[in-house]
This record gives sequence, structure tokens and C-alpha cells, in this order.
Amino acid sequence: MEGVLLKWTNYLTGWQPRWFVLDNGNLSYYKSQEEVNLGCKGSFRMAVCDINVHSTDKCRLDLIIPGESHFYLRASNPQERQQWLVSLGTAKASLTNGRIKESADEVSPDIIKTKKSELRLYCDLLMQQVHSVKSVAQAGDPVDIEKLNEATSLLGPTCDTFISTLEDCMKIANASKAYDSPHQHISDSPFPMVKLKHPPKKESRSYSVSDKYPPAVSSRRRTISDSSPEKLSPRSHSALSNSPQPRVKEDRPALRTETHTQEKEQNSSSENLKRSASLENGDEEEFKDAIDEKIPNFFSTMQSSFMDLQLEADGGIPIEHFLSACRCMVPIFDKLNATAFAPVKMDFQGNIRKIQQKYSTNPSSFTTLQKMVMGEVDCKHHRVSSSATVALLWMKRGLQFIREFLVEILNNQQDLSLAAGNAYSKSLRPYHGWVVRGVFAVAVKALPSREVFISLLAVPGGENKGVDFLHSLMSDMENYITALGEILRILNDFYKVHTLDNEEPV
Repeated sequence: MEGVLLKWTNYLTGWQPRWFVLDNGNLSYYKSQEEVNLGCKGSFRMAVCDINVHSTDKCRLDLIIPGESHFYLRASNPQERQQWLVSLGTAKASLTNGRIKESADEVSPDIIKTKKSELRLYCDLLMQQVHSVKSVAQAGDPVDIEKLNEATSLLGPTCDTFISTLEDCMKIANASKAYDSPHQHISDSPFPMVKLKHPPKKESRSYSVSDKYPPAVSSRRRTISDSSPEKLSPRSHSALSNSPQPRVKEDRPALRTETHTQEKEQNSSSENLKRSASLENGDEEEFKDAIDEKIPNFFSTMQSSFMDLQLEADGGIPIEHFLSACRCMVPIFDKLNATAFAPVKMDFQGNIRKIQQKYSTNPSSFTTLQKMVMGEVDCKHHRVSSSATVALLWMKRGLQFIREFLVEILNNQQDLSLAAGNAYSKSLRPYHGWVVRGVFAVAVKALPSREVFISLLAVPGGENKGVDFLHSLMSDMENYITALGEILRILNDFYKVHTLDNEEPV
């Protein structure tokens, strides 16, 4: 199979059309169809690739070589993506099936894992298409027959491929003499099926946010609290279909638990990749997201960051470290516009001060935010406007605004006024009256351009432009967003369980 697909190149040039050719289990791509005779820009074996379907973008598919490379592709429509998925899956299946026939008596764990991964791919694709049919059917009365036919046209081929892959899995299981598949999460699933509860490690009763969600390659200076090694994390930053971010996805990434056996498998996979996959030949345009030198920036040089927070075993958030991370985040309001965002900054600092004052009254008991809030609940003081409970409520809403704004930046939004408006609508706007909304509408008009804001995120006297700086900044921003998102998830769940949210506008 061959044809044009959009390939994500970098944050500057975005999606670029490339000519892809799938032949004999090898996927190669060229700058254009006319340059096929000049040699490919990159080529790799499908046997070493994991195939992911995007959770929200119906035209996107991701190819991941574990521990090595990530390729983010987009088709022109869902039907074309379906054709590529079937062709790529078939090519991968034919390669693994050939290996099975050669030694049917000894089925390796890698083959079974590969088949499970393929089965999960088609299962997720089937769920996505069923959801599309359901959405069209419930969209209105009468039902749009044309849209319904378009949504259902892909169900048949997907079901056939899913059943065929399931049969292959059964054949592999029957061919195995006595192999017990390890009970572990299939790491390439783009849909987090359940929220995992993570028990504490034996040697520690706490875990860091960066341990729970492994960050991408970062230039952040690591501290003693960063006990786990950094890992590459696919940029499926969730819910951002226009830029490859696997982990911001508003979808949260699945946790991977490393074992000695898995490390050996990754090393073996890397060795196979070096022999079977050829990287692009010096094309700087194609691989600018593989950065060797990381450049310090606002997020990587914070004295205290949400990425460094050591959470309690039950998810408790330590107050001192939380407040320290919040204080280090406050300067971002000055970078937006010190004058226009002065009221927002003062309100945020006021909430920090209220929580600090409450904490100082009993630091031995109020070790976490949750314990401090429950102390006020027991005393019936949590509804008082000056309480730490109300202060934390508004602080988490302010942090949600910052996170949503950074997500817009990471998603390549060029207009910062529009980015701030979108972030405001998702975080603070529902809780503000018309007067406060008007004040904010004036403030967003004073935001700098994207280029100026990006340059302000550089360290004083450091590099503040260029491709290397931009990629370092986006990588560290992504890690920061992921860690902050986990903190907000814990706080939102806590407030919801104890009915502490007050939705009255101010």
C-alpha cells in the first residue's frame, strides 16, 4: 500500500505531507512521490512497531518503536486511516505469524505480547467507531442518514479484522506448550480503562508525581526526591489532536511498572531495532524533536516544582512542598502581563497566605492538605470565606486555569488572547459573576504575543529562541502540565467526595 499521510515534524513546521510506502513488512516514507527514486527519508520494520489509534482524532494513528522513536501520522479522513490500520496490522501480523510457524513448539512471550497489542488496537478502534455511530444516532431527530451511513461503513471491516486477530491469539495460545502470560497492563493502549490505585513501595511510604507519570526527556535538574529514572513518554498528550502529546491527552497516561524482565525485553527490542530500522539520513527537518542538548528554562529551573512533590501513600499532598511549588509558579503571571494580571496574582498569593496561616496553627497534625481541610470540616469552619478550605478551592481553580493555558500553548495556539479565553472558560469563568468576567476580558487583551511570551520563559541571560530552546521548553512544559494535572485530579476528587465545592459565582 502507498499514499500520502501527514507526518508531525516539529513544533515549528507542524504537520507535513509525506509519501508512505508499505512493502514486504517495511514502512518507508519520502518527501514526495516524485522523490521516491532519490531514496527514503526513513524506513522501519512493522514487526518492531506498536500501532496506536488516537482517542479523539479519527484521522490520526501513531507508530511507536518502544524506547526509540515515535511517528505521528494523520490521514485525510477516517476511511483512509482505516485502510492504513488494516494494512499495517496485517503486515505486522504476517511477520509474527511467520515466526510462529518456524517454531510452533516454542512461542516466545514477545509474540504473545505483540498479538495482545494488536488485539487491543482493533478493540479500541471498534469502540471508537461504535461511539461515533451512537453520537450520530443521538444527535437529533430525524437522524442524519448520510452521517449514519458514513459512521457505520467502517464497522464491518473492523469487526472482521478484530475477529481474525482474536483467532490468531487463540492459535498462539494453543500452540504454546506451557507458557503463562504475565498479568500486566498492555502498555500501548491509548484508552485508560480504569484508574489504578498504586500501593506504596516497600522502602518508602510516599511516591512522587513524576514516579506516577513518567515524564518525557527533560532538562530539569533532578533532585534527591526524583528516585525513579526518567523514561521516554509518548506524546499522546491527550486530547490534543493537533499536536502529538500523549500524556496531556486530557487523558491520563497509563502507569508502567518496570521489572528486570521488561528491561531485558526493552534492551533486546533496542538491539533488534538497530539492525532492522534505518533512521533518516541527516534530514534535520524530520528529526528535530530528537534533541541532544537541553536548554534551561522557566520550568526546568524552578526551585520547587509539582514534579518534585512526594505524595503520601494514600495520595495525601504535603502542605509545605505544595505551597513552595505554588510560590515558584506565581512569576508566570508577570510574564503574561504584570499590570493586567496583578489582581489575579494578588488573589493567588492571598490564598497561599491563608493556607500557610492555617498550617502554622498545627503543623504536626496538618501534614497534608486533605488533613487540614478535614480539620476545618470537623470544626464546621470550612464554609467561612477566610477558611483554608475556601482558599484551596480557589487556588485549585487558579491552577486549573494555568494548566489549561499551558495546554493551549503546547497545542500550538498562536493567539494568546484566545488561549487565555479558552482556559478561562474551562476553569474560572463558571464561578465568576459578570463584573469579574468583564475585568478578565480586559486583562486578556493586554497579553503579549506568543513569541514574546516564549522568550520570557527563558532563564535570565540564557538562550531564548531557536529550535533547540523551543523543543526543550515544550518538553519541560509538558512534564509540568502532567504533574500539575495529577495534583488537580487528587484535589478535585477529594472535594467532590466530601461535597466541598461551592459553585456560587462571585
